[in-house]
Amino acid sequence: MKLRLANILASVPLAILVLTGCSAGGTSSDSSGWPEEVETNFMEACDGSSEGESEYCRCSLEHLEEKYTADEFAQLEQQLDSDPAALDEMLEVIEPCFDLVSTE
Repeated sequence: MKLRLANILASVPLAILVLTGCSAGGTSSDSSGWPEEVETNFMEACDGSSEGESEYCRCSLEHLEEKYTADEFAQLEQQLDSDPAALDEMLEVIEPCFDLVSTE
């Protein structure tokens, strides 16, 4: 199951934060400081790659926002392809959300 979750998260396009200008500030949707457009893009990409596991995606986003600023997450995302430890770190952060994924 961890491999499936890793594939779901890793398939969320790495360019989401870069393309939406997270470093430029953007419009923050809440106290997380993540731009609303980044949150929307994350959810759309995650929902699409997870085949509609919206609860899992929302939970993952909330945990990631608690742990990282948008800039920190962008840096972590850039490391996913080249550093297995980055994926392990991300999976650890979203582990509380694993039980929300249907096993069917």
